[in-house]
Amino acid sequence: MKDNNLYSDDKVHFAELEINIFQVIQNLKAVKDKIGNKTKLMFVTKAWAYGFGSSTLIKLLEKEALIDYLAVANVDEGAEIRVAGINLPILVLNPTLAGFKKIVDHKLEAEIYSVDLLKDFISYLELEQADISEKIPIHLKFNTGMNRLGCDLVDIPKILAVLKSQEVLEIRSIMTHLSSASISKEDDFTVAQFSVFDKIKKELKGLISSNTMIQVLNSAGTLRFTEHKMDMVRIGIAAYGGINIEESQAIIKPAATFKSKIIQTRRVKAGESISYSRSGQVNADSNIACIALGYGDGFSRNLGNGNWEIEINGKLYPTIGNVCMDITMVNLGNDEAVAGDEAIVFGGTKSLFDYAQAQETIPYESLTSINHRVKRTYIKN
Repeated sequence: MKDNNLYSDDKVHFAELEINIFQVIQNLKAVKDKIGNKTKLMFVTKAWAYGFGSSTLIKLLEKEALIDYLAVANVDEGAEIRVAGINLPILVLNPTLAGFKKIVDHKLEAEIYSVDLLKDFISYLELEQADISEKIPIHLKFNTGMNRLGCDLVDIPKILAVLKSQEVLEIRSIMTHLSSASISKEDDFTVAQFSVFDKIKKELKGLISSNTMIQVLNSAGTLRFTEHKMDMVRIGIAAYGGINIEESQAIIKPAATFKSKIIQTRRVKAGESISYSRSGQVNADSNIACIALGYGDGFSRNLGNGNWEIEINGKLYPTIGNVCMDITMVNLGNDEAVAGDEAIVFGGTKSLFDYAQAQETIPYESLTSINHRVKRTYIKN
């Protein structure tokens, strides 16, 4: 075990996601340097903290005092974090009627993205939670062009009418979400979203108090449109080092290494085949390394048959044959390696961005696709 190891789960499976807590902290500090001390930072930890392991990661970060809020996708994610003993405020981005009880029981905060959801939550609180001693915080989400979840500008009269007739809720924040903040050619659209949001704020002026936060920026928005930082920003992919835009390159760095180990090597003769369906063929006598890694770990089948290179002893070797559920083979040629040698998928010579590009996807999907059976190790160096 490394001297700088902070925590490692008890899995013995060789496939491992090594998470550099120091780099996560540095990424968050870089964001804080941009937004200043008056703007709060919401740390987005949905999808098991983008594969980094939410509760463990948050506990390791709490003492740094960089995070003011947490955000999760659903109520179950929020409840898991709360049960782990974390006391930071937690915003649930996609609440549903079925999760209202958990929201109250675990002191979570709901994003309200429709008039119907608002009415349903009020009805639940008035009918099922008669002993509420203080108002329940909510966050009003508005659609400004993403056309996903969110109330619309035309819904505001209904929202105002509903909120004036109840006494169980308080507005903790008013928010929207940018669709294309990372894409410079879409800047006109992003600016138009800011304009729509400004209209929404004016219409909601009567609801906004000194305790109501205004939030609009995601990771890319924070890095590229810092002048719109308002009261709080939501930072997800930037904290994990998975954003690759011009404004991020000098200050945000990847914070994870995906790796495993060789568990067997074999010598095969020219013309022999490797893996299912005889999908891999060698034209010359070759050494083949079998790595404890497969699509069951989140290593895509699309990366087999030479579509990815894995780093072993400082050199890159192509995959050969179909990726199996638990094993991936690479062709060492005439080079030699032994069982136990480290095999780096990304985070060494190959980056997370290379890895995502090879899969024709984005770092978000590449990280969140790494299966829970993969060992998480947290280091600080």
